[in-house]
Amino acid sequence: MSSIILHICASNIVKEELNLSDNFLAGSVLPDLKKMIGIDRNITHYLKYTIDENGEVMHLPDLDSFIKDNTFNLSDEKVLGCYAHLIEDKIWFEKFVRKYIKLNDKDLDIVTDVKTNEKYKFEVFSKRMYSDYYNIEKKVISKYHLNLNNLAKKIVSKLNDNVLVNCFETSLNNNEKYKISNKTFYITNEDVEEYISTSKKEVIKRIEELR
Repeated sequence: MSSIILHICASNIVKEELNLSDNFLAGSVLPDLKKMIGIDRNITHYLKYTIDENGEVMHLPDLDSFIKDNTFNLSDEKVLGCYAHLIEDKIWFEKFVRKYIKLNDKDLDIVTDVKTNEKYKFEVFSKRMYSDYYNIEKKVISKYHLNLNNLAKKIVSKLNDNVLVNCFETSLNNNEKYKISNKTFYITNEDVEEYISTSKKEVIKRIEELR
């Protein structure tokens, strides 16, 4: 559920540090694009419900299942990019989403706001989160000196599927419709920096473990 811009930012840093190809960048957005064309998110993101040591329900990518299913494709940098996406999403849910909400183990459609203890539908949380993404993405592009047009061209050149290309371009150009407030409901600047730094380190570590 991390923003596509945050995925591109974190994955581009990994790509540069590990000297990977643009296929890696294309792979890093594929799970979300496949979700956009109608494939179940539980499949595209290898999601499963787990209960942590505190008894809290979490909905996280199953990284081990992804590796098992792709054992013979791990030299494909698009596959590594997909793996990076799942790692980044797992970090986002484990370290950050759980700072904002708790899932209800009896009704997974209801969440509890950690700060206010207010209960509301997950759909409300999702809309607020996407509004936050819109408000922070310009800061991310500026802070990390992202040439988004250039990066988008590289990704499009490697997607090799017009439907996926259309989904990607839509995801970049349609964010404004999700804005419901000028303020951020949850995400802080510190959260963004910690997320990108943590994602970079964890993705690099896990990719190097595969080599």
